Amino acid sequence: MVTPTGLSFYSFEGSRLRRGALTYPARAGRPFTVIPRGVWTQDSSAFLIAAPVGTATPFIGTLTIWRVPVEGAQSQALMTVDNSNPQVDFAPDGSSAAIVLEGPGGPLAGVGLGDSAPPLALDGAGGLFAPRFAGRNPDLATFLLPLPEDLGSLAMRRDTFGYQLVWSPGGSAYVFDAESLREFYPLCPNASQISEVCGPAIRIPLEIVQDDRGTTDDDLVQGFEWVDWNRFLYVTIRPRQLYLGDLAGGTTLLAEDPASFDAVAATCTDDSEFVSDVTVPDSAPFEPGTVFRKTWRIRNSGTCTWDAGYRFAFLSGDRMSGPRSAPLGSLDRHYESSPLFPGVRPGEEMDVSVTLIAPSEEGTYEGHWQLFAADGTPFGTVPYVMIQVH
Repeated sequence: MVTPTGLSFYSFEGSRLRRGALTYPARAGRPFTVIPRGVWTQDSSAFLIAAPVGTATPFIGTLTIWRVPVEGAQSQALMTVDNSNPQVDFAPDGSSAAIVLEGPGGPLAGVGLGDSAPPLALDGAGGLFAPRFAGRNPDLATFLLPLPEDLGSLAMRRDTFGYQLVWSPGGSAYVFDAESLREFYPLCPNASQISEVCGPAIRIPLEIVQDDRGTTDDDLVQGFEWVDWNRFLYVTIRPRQLYLGDLAGGTTLLAEDPASFDAVAATCTDDSEFVSDVTVPDSAPFEPGTVFRKTWRIRNSGTCTWDAGYRFAFLSGDRMSGPRSAPLGSLDRHYESSPLFPGVRPGEEMDVSVTLIAPSEEGTYEGHWQLFAADGTPFGTVPYVMIQVH
């Protein structure tokens, strides 16, 4: 339970009760007036929360991101952030936190922020991130700050549309157009700010409505929640309608005038393990121009089922005329070949293959490959092929 004064844990069966697991300092003798935002770790062993350290206003100040264990172990301070809005959002894979930082010329200008922050500094986990806003620097910006690498996956929030940035269950981040709320853009991998968008806008179809004065205006999205990595629910204001949409731009009307709506996003985890080399052992000799097939046996060690959206793609090194990206299965008309789009459940193994050509010049060549989830996120083992051309 998160309140304006602290964090407590409660157990439904009464076997565990931990009041005051984390408390916030009073502001001029009064509790913090904005309830901090937090999220569970995926195994429910701890809770991440952005708790105030002190604040000049109810809406901006210094925050510390804490990892608070349920069982009573000591809380761990992950990062302290200055000049921050308290509504922090966390990436599902635990890689980063999205934090709005405001300067003296921003929406809260004149409320005592000043320009006293030290120069930009981030010394890793537990370090202080305190940007200086001055001159022509932005008055407000959303940064994605890295969290400790060993933090692990986090649970998906049920209310994913509180802010401009949203993460899909697959871990990809998207940014809504703050003006229209009818378009959102994919964020670049490893982005540090939400201005780093990669790819065209994904447009949410909205009805054109006419008001009492005869003027028209685009309807707005009032709520947005993910169903899985590709699909989402959204509700419009005028008329109030609930739709199912997808990243390809499709939309389906589900209900008229819904009182409320809720979705539980898929929170499975993608992972893979190398099992063995089926063909072409390391340093296998080939003559120049030889066509050969490399096959690896890989186990699905995650909790997601690999379906038609998953790909096996070239990652780095020597491609040796191999495909840049391909489905997991094969087009070969052999009875032992897996289908082009096999379904691989957690714990199952499958053989993945690429057809390659040995380069024309002598030497050692090595290429690395990897599995990619349906939303384009790489995961798991990085199998490689290494040959000697003579």
